Amino acid sequence: MDPGHFQVSPEDQEGYGRVIYDVHKALDDAIGELTHLAGRNSCVVVLSDHGMGPTDARNKLLPYWLESLGLQRFQDSGSSSRGRSFTQRGYSAAMETLAQMYRLVDRRIGRETKMRLAGMFPGLRRSTEVFMQVGKTDWPRTKAYANGRRSEIWINLKGRQPQGIVEPGTQYDELCDWLSEQLLRERDPVTGEPYVERVFRRDELYSGPWLQRSPDLIVRWSQAGWIDNMTFGERTGAEIKRSVGRRDPIIELGSGHHTLQGVLLVRGRGIQPGSNPEGATVYDIAPTLLYLMGESLPSDMDGRVLTEIIEPDLLAARPLETIPAGVETVGRRRVYDLEDEEIIGERLRGLGYVE
Repeated sequence: MDPGHFQVSPEDQEGYGRVIYDVHKALDDAIGELTHLAGRNSCVVVLSDHGMGPTDARNKLLPYWLESLGLQRFQDSGSSSRGRSFTQRGYSAAMETLAQMYRLVDRRIGRETKMRLAGMFPGLRRSTEVFMQVGKTDWPRTKAYANGRRSEIWINLKGRQPQGIVEPGTQYDELCDWLSEQLLRERDPVTGEPYVERVFRRDELYSGPWLQRSPDLIVRWSQAGWIDNMTFGERTGAEIKRSVGRRDPIIELGSGHHTLQGVLLVRGRGIQPGSNPEGATVYDIAPTLLYLMGESLPSDMDGRVLTEIIEPDLLAARPLETIPAGVETVGRRRVYDLEDEEIIGERLRGLGYVE
């Protein structure tokens, strides 16, 4: 637990300061036991495509930054309680009640109960969170929006979004360029440090047939500055977090987030002890595992085999082999039966990855 995090009190540090450390120690012990049970002829891989670290709620405040620029509009924005219609006031009250119920349920029920609910109602948690985050967006007046979960900005593009208002082409490109410039200009008013390291356009990071499903802008935050000091119109980040935390459980409950650097530990037959793959990416994991399993690599597969972690004798005895894209190595391929596929699907649904 980070004692300097804005959500950590002295009481939290005293009561839970060692919890994360103890959990990781227990996981380390379990990995050691599993490695022993797997035997010396097996290869054990521990992998995460991201790390974890504290967050000062930068992602969660992106919608409010866009609102301060007049780009993401909300159904009750710009209206006093007296000026809003009965329907608008009722909608806002319903959203606040839903958020309070969500927060209460998330804190009170145990993990096993959550997993059972996830199995009974696949995708319910994600759908509820998305509804609370963007459900009150006024789409006919919104040019760009964020949901507060990730450092992503979407353009409300005509012809792509159901109520898109930004024209494709020049207007789209100019809005993306302007947003990027505004983000890179943001500085902590106290320290002068930039909040943003870089802003990517979607085609700088992604490719392939599903490119249109990617966000339009991806923000890489810097490690400098403190978002509480940033101004959003007439309010600071700290004031927004205090005012919206009551009705936005995503801001209140979130104290950590993914970091860029992942984890890769490999041990076993054919692996060089103490080796360190320089510049490894998540793309390299699949081809490396295929090679270690004795499979050929499709010619169109992204990434590379991490040969620097593999013993030279194995590489000499079994050189890298590629096959044309689309060709299956039927003789060696294990086909999942329906029961296997259902188990995998159930686990993915429980994690919220598939509906």
